[in-house]
Amino acid sequence: MQPDAMRALSIQGLQKSFVTQRRQVVRAISDFSLEVNVSEVIAVLGPSGCGKSSLLRILAGLDSVYSGTIDWPLRKSSDAKASGLQSATVFQSDSTFPWMNVRQNVIFGMTSLKIDRDAAAQRADYYLKLVGLEKFHLSYPHELSGGMRQRVCIARALATEPKLLLMDEPLAALDAQTRVVIQQELLRIWLQTKSTVIYITHDLGEALTLADRVVLMTARPGRIKTIRNIPFGRNRDAYELRGTPEFGELEVDLWRLLAEEVGQSLVMESR
Repeated sequence: MQPDAMRALSIQGLQKSFVTQRRQVVRAISDFSLEVNVSEVIAVLGPSGCGKSSLLRILAGLDSVYSGTIDWPLRKSSDAKASGLQSATVFQSDSTFPWMNVRQNVIFGMTSLKIDRDAAAQRADYYLKLVGLEKFHLSYPHELSGGMRQRVCIARALATEPKLLLMDEPLAALDAQTRVVIQQELLRIWLQTKSTVIYITHDLGEALTLADRVVLMTARPGRIKTIRNIPFGRNRDAYELRGTPEFGELEVDLWRLLAEEVGQSLVMESR
């Protein structure tokens, strides 16, 4: 176990159940334990219904009904929202506000922080430049491509300077070419911001491209099936990486493990 100075998040024995409309109790997550280090990128994937979204909602503070413990070693209880959020989330769907321009969208994300208007504006400008949208700060969402709108959402989350950045399949709605471009941009941004990230995805190739570690979950109830360290270093190239033998071998190995859980999930759904 890493010392507290190196840990951003500690999850121990997490369990989550919910009750269906037919009053059946369904276990979504069972005995999930994970240590996340500061500035580490963790990709979480598994079959549909394995509890990935439940995990993200709990970490985002949107669901407080669970058992187990979640510890934030770096949180200062007396100053939790002074200049940054505990967590910020980038979702799959476009969450920009169409009546606000790009700069206003980013500034809006900081409304709960104890920083003045000028400081919020400076942060917005900094993070818009970081994601390559400084020339579009007065544009409205309908004037941007899907990839550009998702960059606005990324800038808005980063501007809150969260202790944990949560990303819920943020590139799933984009075309394949745009996804690879933004994957490379995310690698550059995280290298510069040293963000701590939990990245939910269905795309194994994306997980291997972006993460320091990949957490593969079982079919429901979601447990950790395996955790793999990704040996490519932080300064990797998203375009060239997929052509390497090491990437291909790791992808095939994890696909076999994932296929086992997808098959189990299909069996469960057919009952």
